[in-house]
Amino acid sequence: MQVGRTITYLGDYSMNQFIVSGGMIDLQVSAMDYSKGYFYLAISGSEALTETSYFITTDQQGIYAEQGQVPGNLYMSDGLPTGPFMLRVFYRGAPVSRMQPLDISLQKINLVSGEIDNANAVVYDSMFFIFPVNEAGCLTYSFVVDPSQTFPLQGNGFTGLDVITYFAMQSYLVVLRVLSDEPQLMPYLSGEFPITWDVVFKQVLQLYKTIYPVMDKVLPINEQNWSDPFIQAKILQLMGEENWQTPNYMPVTRDTSRPQRQLIQMWINQSNKTKKA
Repeated sequence: MQVGRTITYLGDYSMNQFIVSGGMIDLQVSAMDYSKGYFYLAISGSEALTETSYFITTDQQGIYAEQGQVPGNLYMSDGLPTGPFMLRVFYRGAPVSRMQPLDISLQKINLVSGEIDNANAVVYDSMFFIFPVNEAGCLTYSFVVDPSQTFPLQGNGFTGLDVITYFAMQSYLVVLRVLSDEPQLMPYLSGEFPITWDVVFKQVLQLYKTIYPVMDKVLPINEQNWSDPFIQAKILQLMGEENWQTPNYMPVTRDTSRPQRQLIQMWINQSNKTKKA
């Protein structure tokens, strides 16, 4: 038996209605047993969006880690302290038991290079899922329950950005940003090579001056400004991980790795010692 309601543009999704309802459509359903049925959205009689029996989600869809960090199973999501990543898995609204886990396909996707790694995985509700942190970069993990959620999408008539958009709409995704261990900085951090302003600029700040020119407008990125004792004290404060989850964290893009932060901190501390001497 089908129970439905027709949604029209003028009645439900015009701009005026969109503003009034915040883009939400209130669907009234009859009081009956839906445990064996499913909901779907049909366009011209064909199913376009269909409810699935399984639902995978998390409160930590965006997580950060340092390349090669120890321990490797703790991530930054809402600021300090770092913590494990918890996956929520439901079947028709009920948590999936550890005693009867769900077999899925796990995709590790690099949307920049287009590389995709496919593997099998077993998941259940409230499990602590561990992602590898040996590879630097921004990786998207897709927990695939149904073949239609596999990336890249096949047979849907989508191309280009439409593929990404449709994939994100119907898939269970987690994005992991692993910050590089910057091996080229080790000689400076170990004291083998001196840390100068040119080193700090070329290894860290030149990128922000180029990609985010507004930073250079607010505080011009040059040796004179960054050598000022007040500015240096402020920089050390804003780079502190305790500010990581706030808009005051520098940089707000959260993409400065631990070795890069250490390089700036060591340069500032070295600069202060030289001034006092």
